[in-house]
This record gives sequence, structure tokens and C-alpha cells, in this order.
Amino acid sequence: MEKITEKQNILHTIEEALDRLKDDRQIIEKRVNDMHAAEKMHEDGNHLYDELNALIKEGQEVLNDAEAVPTIYTTILDAFMSPLEAAAELLKRMAENEEMAMRLKATVKDARTLQTILSHHANLWLQFVDERDNATDQLETKRKPLDEIGNKHIRSYEQVVDDLDKLKKAAEELNDLRNLMSKLQSLSEQLHPLETAYADVRFYDVDVEQTQQQYENLICLMNRELHDENILNESTQQLARELGYLNSKLSMESVVREQLEEILNHQLPPLQAQLQFLQTKDDEAKRIRIHVNRVSQLSIETLAEQLNHICLLVNEQLESLAKVERQEKAVIIKMELEKLRIGPYDEEGLVKVEEQLQQLPAEDKDTQILAVEVQKLRANKIERDALEKEIELKLAKLLNRMNVIRTDLSLIMEEEESEKRITKKDEKFPALLLLNEIVGQIYKLESALNETVDEILPPMNELIFQSHLGSINLPSLQSEFENTQNFAEKCK
Repeated sequence: MEKITEKQNILHTIEEALDRLKDDRQIIEKRVNDMHAAEKMHEDGNHLYDELNALIKEGQEVLNDAEAVPTIYTTILDAFMSPLEAAAELLKRMAENEEMAMRLKATVKDARTLQTILSHHANLWLQFVDERDNATDQLETKRKPLDEIGNKHIRSYEQVVDDLDKLKKAAEELNDLRNLMSKLQSLSEQLHPLETAYADVRFYDVDVEQTQQQYENLICLMNRELHDENILNESTQQLARELGYLNSKLSMESVVREQLEEILNHQLPPLQAQLQFLQTKDDEAKRIRIHVNRVSQLSIETLAEQLNHICLLVNEQLESLAKVERQEKAVIIKMELEKLRIGPYDEEGLVKVEEQLQQLPAEDKDTQILAVEVQKLRANKIERDALEKEIELKLAKLLNRMNVIRTDLSLIMEEEESEKRITKKDEKFPALLLLNEIVGQIYKLESALNETVDEILPPMNELIFQSHLGSINLPSLQSEFENTQNFAEKCK
């Protein structure tokens, strides 16, 4: 029994020893595990410390990178979540006074601060994108009137006026985009130095400026075309009124030549120039206009027809007056020609008639008849001039003969006086010789008388007759004839 008890005691002792060994082993294993855990926490702490610092560095670089892609903010922000959670769990297990724990805790604090900044930037970027997209949509909405009206085909004046009102209202609404621009500018400054945001703001500002300029250009173009249409229509109506006034004046009043010439030379040319100007502007408007359709209440063709009618009317009335004047001049010329035919020849009168005849149209039948009459008178003048010259030449010859006769008789008279003086001095001069001298003188006187009466006076008388017949006025002819007659009387 004792052996059994001893055996049991030994077994009990062994069991107790085994239990103590088991407990010691557990303590050792626990210490080993704790050591491994401490080493693992240290390794994990270092890894998290390094990972968080790397993310912090990357995050700071991204925040300072002007060329960064904005979505990187969210990417890095998400990258912080897992290591921060792991670090928080690790810090719970680590002693606060442990160096690794303090280093990791400081890094976690920096990481969370940077995470907040990154989150703010990410939210700012999302807000910027929303505002940018909204601003873009607003700009597109406000561009619709510009695009719709700008792309319209040419249309009536009234339609363009209506479109212009719409366009001006839409242009004023562009000012609403300034508030959106201010928001975008503020957000881009908060995202500094992110160049993408600044670039989007600049692009949007350029788009707004271009849109405003396009509105201004289109409004200016439509205003110009409307103004041009008004001016053309007013000018057309003014020209129509002036043409109507001239037409009524020519149709209802008795217009004198001076008024007709004033109309033809001074009033119609400016109207023709104005019509040509309107025609040019009308053609140009039809060719280059984009919006306002060229419509005139009075067409340029109608005005041209009216102007041509007035020109024709003026020319007809001038021609009628000219015809009357030509007829009056022709009557006067006929009267002058009749005077020239029946009266003494008048060279000045004939020249005057020729000058008057040149004022008449050469193709006129009456003018041609009068020209023939003048030519006949001119031919008669030539004949008369020839006759006058012939008479003058014949008269000159006769006068030369008379001069010879007078010279000879003068010598006879001188000899007679000389003989008388000799007879008185010398009474012994032979009577017979004296008688012979006297007989000779008588013979010479008779010869001179006969030549004068028979050969000089008849031709002179014939010349006088021819001059009277040819209406030639030669006063010297009559006086020479009378002198010759007196000479013949003295010779008897």
C-alpha cells in the first residue's frame, strides 16, 4: 500500500514538475512572442513612418507643382488612408513613451495635416470643375442668339430690326458671366500654383471676350445695313420727288429756253449722277449684304425711266423752240437776201447773212435752199468783182491815154506862148512860118479832140453803163468822165 502511495506521490510530483515546466515554457514562449511582436511593431512602425513621409513629400511636391494633374490630389489623399489607419492601430499597441511611437505619432500628425490640405485642394478642384462647366454651359446658352441670328439668311428690314433687339438684349446678358468669371478666378487663385486652373480661366475669359466682340460685330453689321437701307430709300424718295417736280413743271408750265437750258445743263446732270450713285449702291447692297434684303418702294429702273422721260421732254421742248427760232432766223435771212438781190451790192450785208446762215443746221432743207441763194449772191459778187476790176483796168488805160493827150496839149500851149513872145519881140518873124505853126497846133488840137470824143468818151460812157448795170459804185469813173467832157469842150 505504501508503495502504491509512494508511487502516487512520485507521479504527483512528476505531474507538478511537468506543470511547472509547461508554465515556464508558456512564459518563455510568451516572452519570445512578445519580443517578436515588439520587433514586428518596430518594423511596421519604421515602414509606416517611411511610407507616410514619402507620401507627405509627394503630397507637398504635388501641392507646389504648377504642372500637376489635378486628380493627383485625390489619388494621394486615398493613398494616405491605409497607412494612417495602420499607424493608428499600431500606436494603440505601442507605448507612448517609446521613441518609435513618438516619431510615428508626429509623422501621422503631419500626414493628417497634409491630408486635410489635399482634401481641400481636391474639393476646390471639384468645385472649380463644376463652376467651369457651369460657366461654359452659360456661355453656350448665351451664344445661342448670336449663332442663330448670325446664321440666318438675308431677310426683310422688319425682321432684322426684331433680330437686332433680341441680339442687344442677349449681349447685355453677357455681363452676368462676369460673376462666374470672378468665382473661377478666385478658385484658381486658391489652387495656386496649379496652371491648369489658370489656363482654364484664361481660355474662358478669351471665349467671353470673343463672344462679346462677335456680338458687337454682328450688331454693328446689322445696324450698318439697316442705316444703309434707310439712306438708300430716303435718297430714292428724294430723287423721286425732284423728278416728279421737274416732270410736273415741264408738263404744266410754259417753260422758256433759259429755264430749259438751266434744267438740261445744271439740274439734270446732278440728278443723273445721283441716280448713277444710287444704282451703284443698290447693286453693291444686293451683292454684299448678309442680313437686310434690299427692297426699294421705287425701283432704280423706274427712276431711270422717269429721268430719261424728263430728258426727252426737255430736249423735245428745246428742239421745238430751236425749230421756231430757226424758222424766224430763216425768215430774217430771206428778207436780207431779198434786200441784197434788189438793192446795191453790200459786202458787209452778205457776210452778215453768211454768219447768220452758219447758225442754222446745215442738214435742214430750208437752210440748204438759203445756202444756195447765198452762193448765188457770192457768185454774183465774184462776177461783180471781176467786172469792177475790168472796168478799173479799162479806165486806167483810158486815163493813161488822156494823160498823154493832156501832156501833148500842154506842150502845144507852151509853144504857143513862146511864139507869142517871139512875135512881139521880132516883128520881122515871117508870117508864113507863123501861119504854119498855127495850122499845126490847130491840127493837134483837132486830133486830140477827135481822139477824146471818138475813142475815150464812148468807152468811158460804156464803163459807166456797165458799172450801173453791175451795181458797181465807182465815184472816180463819173468824175473822170466829166473831166474828160470838160477837156473836150475846151479843145473845141
